[in-house]
Amino acid sequence: MRYHGVSYNTARADLLALSDELGLLDMRKSGRKFTYISPVDLKERLAGGVG
Repeated sequence: MRYHGVSYNTARADLLALSDELGLLDMRKSGRKFTYISPVDLKERLAGGVG
């Protein structure tokens, strides 16, 4: 299913990169679902640089 012209696999890969590789999102697992949440210190993480 596509929303906003983005496939599921593309959205999943982007969210995983933002959480695992860049550390800009926190990932939580609830049953079989993953939820991505912006952390409280997102502004500081962005100001500190990515990578």
